[in-house]
Parts: sequence; structure tokens; C-alpha cells
Amino acid sequence: LVVVDVVEGHWYAIVSNGQQHVEVLEWPLQDCRLDADASTVISIRLFLAEDELQFLRGRGRRFGEVHVPATRAMEAKHGSLFHIWFGLQRGRHHEEVNVDLAVQLCDIGTLLAQNLLTPKLCCSVVSGVLGEGRSEDFALKESLAQQSGIIIDMHRQLRTLWSQRMLVWSEGSKGGDELAVQLVDPDGDQ
Repeated sequence: LVVVDVVEGHWYAIVSNGQQHVEVLEWPLQDCRLDADASTVISIRLFLAEDELQFLRGRGRRFGEVHVPATRAMEAKHGSLFHIWFGLQRGRHHEEVNVDLAVQLCDIGTLLAQNLLTPKLCCSVVSGVLGEGRSEDFALKESLAQQSGIIIDMHRQLRTLWSQRMLVWSEGSKGGDELAVQLVDPDGDQ
């Protein structure tokens, strides 16, 4: 999970396939097993809460969500690993998500991941059965290429903002080697 702004609280999530629900209390989530078929949508709903107890009592603030159609993971080429970064649409919530809507939201999330200021979530889905001749190495290399592309796009956006004098920097409040960078709006306000 990558967030570019300061948020109050700790990150929690609920991962669901529509039938099973898993509460995420620690990151990264590992060994989360969900049954899936071609009609399954895997939903990840992110929350901020002061602590684990507040989240478990249902008092977390909903931040964003990601919906992955299981067919995307099932169709992962050259292996059983589907690994992708999603940009989060802060404040956008969908209670009912079918496969068609999940495909659209998945595509939008993939595009948003390239935006410098958009919070991002990395999602990896592994098929429960490894097929013969499938290469997880290829899938990991493909994921690395996507991450490199995101970093290049973010660097390009930072360079553009810097050249337009839309970014200002100062020494951090703690001094030392820490720098603080802020985005300035066109009117010159920080």
C-alpha cells in the first residue's frame, strides 16, 4: 500500500469473494485463500482506524476499494500469478459489483496507478493449482516492468511539476537529512 499524503490512523481492509470475508489486520496480507470461479469478484475495501479494536467494531473510516474480476487472475498469461498495482479512487464506494463493473473498475484502477498523487495498492493473486509449464518468474518480471513504468511515470510527473514551479521543498521539521516537498496550487498557495 503506497499513499502520498499523510493520513490519520492505521490501515485495515476486508477482502471478500462475495461469500467469504477476511479482515486484514497486518500488511502484507499473505495466504488468504478464497474460492473463485469465472463469476467471482474479489473485493478489497480499505479502512483507516485508530487501532485494531476500532476497526473490528466497525468504526473504521472507509478510504477506498479495489475490485478484481477473478477471470483476470485466471487468464494471467505465462503463469498462475496475477500481480498488478491499482490506483485508489478515494471516497468512491460500490456496494454491489458484478464482473462487468469489476472489469471497468480494474481498468480504471490500473490507469490511476500511474498518477503521482493517487494512493496505490499492489494486489497479487495466485491460482491454487499451478499449471504445467507455467512460469511464475515471467509473471514476476512482468510485474517488475509494470512497477518500473509506474516509477518512470511518477518521475516524469514530478519533473513536470518541478519545472512549472508547482513543487516547493524545505527542510523537514525534524531537521537532518529530511526534506519536505509540497504541491503548490496555481494561485501560489501551499
